[in-house]
Amino acid sequence: METMNEKQAFSERLLQAMRQAKIQVRSPTRLTLEFNLRYTGKPVTTQAVRKWLLGGAIPSQDKIFTLAKWLSVSTEWLRFGETTYTNKGVENRIYADQDRQTYLVCDTELCSNINKLNDEHKKIIREMALTLLRLEKKEK
Repeated sequence: METMNEKQAFSERLLQAMRQAKIQVRSPTRLTLEFNLRYTGKPVTTQAVRKWLLGGAIPSQDKIFTLAKWLSVSTEWLRFGETTYTNKGVENRIYADQDRQTYLVCDTELCSNINKLNDEHKKIIREMALTLLRLEKKEK
């Protein structure tokens, strides 16, 4: 069971990672939309994200993994404040950067429509966007 200090520390690390990744999402609603675009499980609620930001809760490990990949930080650091470096972490940062470029500017209607899709269709859209980014990168 997490203590209040653990929850607050997680919240501070999450906000720090968002600042370092230059993610300017300030509202829990917008962060929920952005997170759900990247998360392949059941979408999270705005209330859950608000708790993450205010130190009221720590997300489950699968959600921490998605956050860490998106924000280009290690899951260990995000959850516990510890840092480890591996080749896999470097690879995850590359994909996280591509994800960030893909969804940096996402109009509300598009985000809303994507969130209405089932998990499999969300995954297809995510993979299509990453493929298009890779193609654009090769063209340059």
